[in-house]
Amino acid sequence: MLCSAGASEVLVEGMKLVSATKTARTTEVCFVLLGQFNNGICHAKLSWRRSGSHASVQFDGNRVLEREERYGDVVGFYHTHPDGFVQPSDRDVRTMGAWSFSFGKPLICAIGTSAGVQAWLFEPGADSEEQCARAAKFSGNWFVASLR
Repeated sequence: MLCSAGASEVLVEGMKLVSATKTARTTEVCFVLLGQFNNGICHAKLSWRRSGSHASVQFDGNRVLEREERYGDVVGFYHTHPDGFVQPSDRDVRTMGAWSFSFGKPLICAIGTSAGVQAWLFEPGADSEEQCARAAKFSGNWFVASLR
């Protein structure tokens, strides 16, 4: 069961739901989501934390590509928007579309703000992204999203 990401702390199946308010920063932070899709649910570990500026953050694209080629377990990217804007930016949409097309598989774009976590599914070659029904970040850097 997933709970509202707006809650400060909630126990869900033995894991603590982490409020994005606790991790809000003035600079963007990103993680690569490593995991799997199973029956409409994305389960992933937030990996390889990187910090950026107030309005952007860059991850190690070569490392992501090598990981996907070796293990095939890159399921998306999680990053913060310090100003609280929960929709993907134009840059987010272009970047996610390119990675999804490049990998030939759907990818998650998750955005954490002080209001919680939202996520979108980007399908290769699709004209638009689809918002996930629910998304949550848990203690221990775990991420779960319900696709529909």
